[in-house]
Amino acid sequence: ISKEDALQEAKLTLDLLKDIKIEYPVFIDMEDFDGYKKRNNVSNFTCVDICETFCKYIEENGYYVGIYANLDWLNNKINSNKLDRFDKWVAEWGRSCHYKKEYGMWQYSSKGIIPGINGNVDLNYALKDYPSIINNTKKNNNIYIVQNGDNLSKIAQKYNINWQKIYQWNKSVIGNDPNLIYEGQALVIK
Repeated sequence: ISKEDALQEAKLTLDLLKDIKIEYPVFIDMEDFDGYKKRNNVSNFTCVDICETFCKYIEENGYYVGIYANLDWLNNKINSNKLDRFDKWVAEWGRSCHYKKEYGMWQYSSKGIIPGINGNVDLNYALKDYPSIINNTKKNNNIYIVQNGDNLSKIAQKYNINWQKIYQWNKSVIGNDPNLIYEGQALVIK
């Protein structure tokens, strides 16, 4: 229910992940299924701070990170430009996803059936090739966290390489415009 709790949760998450090879991002699950946040008067602003604190800490420790929430939460409770840089996993059951911002995963059903599992399972689409993104990041020694005022040219000067190489290595993370990097973003430097 606080930034301090989010930091403790992030530390616990990293402790649990230390001996596990993962191929998908670490997502914080932001919802209030049991009403705990509501009973404790957790504001939308605090929910945004919780997400940002958790995500930044996980990212600073070398993991790709994102936020899982349903469409209502993403649109009305944690809709903040402070969180736009983190991938989203949208829970919206139906034939299409109506989230207007960028997202990397979509949970479209809770009625899946998998042999060997009793009961229903959630069904999801991954819209990014997370195993490749994460594998490419882990193979390399240097991860640079973008600082306020950085651009690819300034970062390239620090490593004595050209900015086009940094863009090439990180195009799946940066997107089609090399000028749209943001503070806190993790970039691979080979």
